[in-house]
Amino acid sequence: MIDPKINIRSKPAPSTQVNNNAGIALADRAVQTRAYELYELRGKIDGGAEQDWYQAETDLRAANKQVDTNVRRNLSKALRETHAA
Repeated sequence: MIDPKINIRSKPAPSTQVNNNAGIALADRAVQTRAYELYELRGKIDGGAEQDWYQAETDLRAANKQVDTNVRRNLSKALRETHAA
């Protein structure tokens, strides 16, 4: 049963909201830039904006996963080397 005293629609603290908004704006800008690159690669033919946007999101997610993997790998390697020394 849902507790009526808990407001599930409450907003996060203002500082958190500002940080999240900044991150969202940067992410949107990155997607927008990549989507435009895809539009240019398609010869600037109209009618594929939504497909370009979704492809841009997919591309950026894949790139972020690769970066995360590389960071973890390099961190693990650095930790092993530190402990071995």
